This record gives sequence, structure tokens and C-alpha cells, in this order.
Amino acid sequence: MLHILCILLKIIGILILVLLGLFFLLTGIILFVPVRYHIEAKGKGTVQSLEMKMRFSWLLHLLSGYVCYREKKIEWQVRTVWKKWNVPEVEKISKVEIQPQNLKESEEFQNQKKEKKQEKIIEETKIQQSKPAVDKEEKQRSKKEKDSFANKFKKLFQKIKCIISDFFDKIKLLREKKDKVVEFLKNETHQKAWKILKKEIIRTLKHLRPKKIKGKIRFGFSDPYLTGKVLAIISMCYPFYGNEIYVEPDFENDVLEGEVNIKGHVRGICFLVVVFNIFRSKEIRQTYKNMQLFKL
Repeated sequence: MLHILCILLKIIGILILVLLGLFFLLTGIILFVPVRYHIEAKGKGTVQSLEMKMRFSWLLHLLSGYVCYREKKIEWQVRTVWKKWNVPEVEKISKVEIQPQNLKESEEFQNQKKEKKQEKIIEETKIQQSKPAVDKEEKQRSKKEKDSFANKFKKLFQKIKCIISDFFDKIKLLREKKDKVVEFLKNETHQKAWKILKKEIIRTLKHLRPKKIKGKIRFGFSDPYLTGKVLAIISMCYPFYGNEIYVEPDFENDVLEGEVNIKGHVRGICFLVVVFNIFRSKEIRQTYKNMQLFKL
């Protein structure tokens, strides 16, 4: 009996060690194997011609995929070892066309497609002719208003202005309670917490910074004021792209052209270290508690 019990305990111990080994192996793979990404963007003079594609892969392409923006449409696909999610219609059609055994069948399939396309074109022309010209003009105006890139940016900047105005209103309220705020900020524990938090933020930004950046961008809007605002936002990101991307603003024409190529990778261990350092800090924990109790 004792001999049988010893054998069972050995088997259980080996199974536990194997499971622990698999667990540590998986955690090591998740934390240390990087997620690689590659971003490409092209513009041929107009906003409508803008094309963007982001590809990512992990663990020797066992997990990969892409997100593509082309002709005002977003396409995406995720692929594991054996399965694909969200397969584009182009790939499905190509697979169906390769399958026929005889060339005659494929020719007939193509002829049917052409006939269907011609019928659709004829139907669309009939529908368009039946509609009054006033409706066409209204639709064209609405499309131009929707598609105008400048109007979208103007709306965005109006929202930013509202946020900035609210921010300044809050600053005015803080000035009224200046003494209390200054006392809170000058506290030694709070200053130490801010230094630790700043250090961790810089560390994450350095890790997230792409390893390779190359490109040329030439942009402009019909409104020079809007061009200047966008240039100011881009200049704020200068520490990230440095001299690798050449930016040329055009204050006279409505233009968007150039190419951008970005490559990099992200590891999970970096985020784990940052989170661990933040939660480990007594100063940050104490500052968080004081912030919850702080009232003006």
C-alpha cells in the first residue's frame, strides 16, 4: 500500500511541476515576446486619396492582422494559426474563381458577372434619370459639406476651445482657493509622488516610441488659420518623430500628400513594471487618498 501511495504522490508531483512549468512559460511568452507593428500612410494630393494601413504580428505570426483605411472605408482582418476573422470579399471571390475545373466554367462565370454589372448600371441610370435635378443638387451640396475636411477640423477646434475655456474657468476657481491648493502641492509626499509618476510616464513613452520613422508630409487648408493650428499640434509631437519626418505646411492650397512609414514593437513587461512601481510607492498611495479627501 505504501509503495502504491508513493507512486501516486510522485505522479501528482510531476503533474504539478509540469503545470507550473507551462504556466511560467506562457507568462514569459506573454510578457517578453513583443507585439510588432508596421504603419504605412500615403496621400496623393487630396484627403479622399488618403490611404492608411497598420499591420501587427505576435509570436512568429501565430497571431497577426491588419487595419486598412482606403476610399473612405475601413477594412480589418485578424488571423490565428488556422483561422481568419472578417475575410474581405475580394479574397472570397478569388478563391471561388480558382476552384472551377474547366476554363469554360470560369469564362461563363465572368460573363455572368459582366452581364449583372451592366444590368445594375442600366437600373442605376434609370433611377437617376427619374429623380429631379433639385434633389441631385441638394445631395451634392450635402456631400460636399460632409466631406469637406476643413469643416470637420473647424468643429474639432471648436470643441477644443470649449474644453480650454472650461479649463480656464476651473483655474479661476482654483485662484480663489489658492492658499489651500498651494499647501496641497507643496507637501513633500505629494511632490515625491509626482516625481515618481513623471519618471514612469517618461519610461512608458520611451518604450512606446517607434524604432523606425521615415516620411514626408505636405499639408494645407483653404483657411491659413486652420493650417497654423494643425502645424502647432504636429510640432507638439516633435520629440517623438524628430528629424525623421519632414513636415511642409502650405498656407495657400488645400493639399494633403506624402508618405509615412513607422515600425516598432511593444512588450507587456514594460507596462507590468510601471504598474508595479506605481502601486508599490507609498507616496503615490498616500497622495491618492489625500486627493479623495481634498475639497475646496
